[in-house]
Amino acid sequence: MSVPGLRTWLVLLALVVAVLPSRAVEPPEELLKELSSEHYPQRIKAQRALEDWAAEAGDEGLGWLLETSSAHDEPEVRNRVFEVLRSQVMSQLDRERPGFIGITMVGFQVDLEGEKVPAVAITSVQKGSPADRTGLREGDRILGIDGERWTEGDTPDQLARKVGGMKPGEEIELEVAREDEVKTFALKLAPRPWAAGEWGELRQMRAVPFAGRFSLENVEKEERDKAFREWLQKRTPGPGAGAR
Repeated sequence: MSVPGLRTWLVLLALVVAVLPSRAVEPPEELLKELSSEHYPQRIKAQRALEDWAAEAGDEGLGWLLETSSAHDEPEVRNRVFEVLRSQVMSQLDRERPGFIGITMVGFQVDLEGEKVPAVAITSVQKGSPADRTGLREGDRILGIDGERWTEGDTPDQLARKVGGMKPGEEIELEVAREDEVKTFALKLAPRPWAAGEWGELRQMRAVPFAGRFSLENVEKEERDKAFREWLQKRTPGPGAGAR
């Protein structure tokens, strides 16, 4: 992270910490000392241990991380605690995201047993997504979800609404026509990427064919930075804060 960028984050943290109540929950003192150890492997080990502690401590742990990432005397400790804070907050926010399969798609009709059946044709599969991991391919035609087939209407919209109304970690089954076979694929939904837009499966992120400012990775990073910044700002008092 650049120095100006880090300064911006620290200003936000200072504003948040100013209104935080004192926290009774805190990690072992030895762990804090190890975060500034002279030995790099020890610092990394301590940071991972702090991540485990924060995951168990929940919201009270987040309060301690906020306070310490701004107020601790050691810059190395502040920076590492800040990294853990961001990781924990984004993990929490990811769990609240809509479900995500990881495909782009269009409406389609499949000839099945002499009848035209509404379907969703997969036009691309995002690498590493639930769809990719479960073996779905470009050209597969989705006939239905969780034992229910579509009978009419905008099938991509119906699939997007169904998946978008579920949460990461929930499991679904897709009935898929592939060549001359009909197969069932079970998959676990992932969090919708922050850059995917309101309709994640319809407006799924597309990789830009160059590693410039608007590449897929940069857009996702910018959106995650924005979400974290908003998380901090919601905990900062300001004009009209009481009306929220």
